[in-house]
Amino acid sequence: MTSIPEPATGDEGMYMRIAWGRLKPGHWEAYQDAFEAAYRDAALPGLKARYLIQDVTQPDSGFSISIWETEADLAAYDRSEFLARHTELMKEHFTGVFNVQRCRIAAAHQFGSASPGDL
Repeated sequence: MTSIPEPATGDEGMYMRIAWGRLKPGHWEAYQDAFEAAYRDAALPGLKARYLIQDVTQPDSGFSISIWETEADLAAYDRSEFLARHTELMKEHFTGVFNVQRCRIAAAHQFGSASPGDL
């Protein structure tokens, strides 16, 4: 990834899926490895970017953020066999505390030339 995608100029814009979850103590590294393996070569229609974010104050919790071209692409992902399979594989790491929000990106700004991949 080289930059944060800009919202589309049409009426529909772009969409973000924000999932937050709490992992079992000590599971972060195994979860991250499994997450990266699952999404490394995934060709998902409309997926523009994906981030796995670990909470620095509660290291056994974090966010998965994905950015989608259209609401229809996001909805298709939410209903996909890929997500069902991924969720089944990852559930061993979760405590059961999990929340997902689906959002329309109303505005986006990028500063400097650094991208998340440069970190």
